[in-house]
Amino acid sequence: MNNHSFPSSEKLKSKQLFELVFKTGKSLSAGPIKVFYLKIEKALNAPQVQAGFAVPSRVFNKAHDRNLIKRRMRTAYQLLKHQLFVAEGNKTHAYAVVFLYTNRRIVDFDVVKQKISVLLDQLQKEPDFDTANS
Repeated sequence: MNNHSFPSSEKLKSKQLFELVFKTGKSLSAGPIKVFYLKIEKALNAPQVQAGFAVPSRVFNKAHDRNLIKRRMRTAYQLLKHQLFVAEGNKTHAYAVVFLYTNRRIVDFDVVKQKISVLLDQLQKEPDFDTANS
């Protein structure tokens, strides 16, 4: 049985780390979503991947639109995050991942889910994103 929870420890909350991921991290994109990722030192009992979600206020002025899109991205990530958690042997490094919505229109949840699935597959294939033996 898959665990579709998204505990607080897996959420990327640090503003400094958020900005660092945008400035120095690598990125991939699929449709309306772009993902930035950065390898970081793993703290004791920290999760392997911490994820954050962003929607620019320049594109969507209304907070309820931004919140709707972030909620859809979070839910899709919750359902699909098992694609990233392949091996638990990683002891020294973790990853900070930020999903950025870049489209000017609000798309359906099915589209968001499909694009996040594509991005997670691309992430898994990236040489810099090695969750199996970092």
